[in-house]
Amino acid sequence: EIQHINMEKIDDMCYDEDVKKLIKIFLSKDFKILKENTLYLGKLGEYIVEEVKKLSEEEHIMGLYDKEEDDKMIARSREICARKEGLARGIAQGISQGLARGKKEQNISIATNMLKKGSTIDFISEVTGLSKTKIKKLNIN
Repeated sequence: EIQHINMEKIDDMCYDEDVKKLIKIFLSKDFKILKENTLYLGKLGEYIVEEVKKLSEEEHIMGLYDKEEDDKMIARSREICARKEGLARGIAQGISQGLARGKKEQNISIATNMLKKGSTIDFISEVTGLSKTKIKKLNIN
């Protein structure tokens, strides 16, 4: 089983300079920086550099790194897609609601004008699709 430790987070939280030096060893991304950060360890530092070089050349270790990065990219892509999908749904829903509200307001305006012209409530209801109760309320106002 592989355990993942976020060394950057530990580095941010740590105040002990000796521990910070060790963390820099783990965070080194190239061998020059790794060597610089392990000089104070003497032979042990040289051993660490050699072991890291060996590990970095092993295919199954490289594959783990690639898989981890791929998994992160896939997760980010899914998140972005989900946001875009949610935004598209929200926009579509807003447009649909706006159109429905506009149609309702237009029918109310038409009904009001028809009432002013003396049309019957039954006829107005048939033409606009508004309920007779709604049209009667318009007639009162």
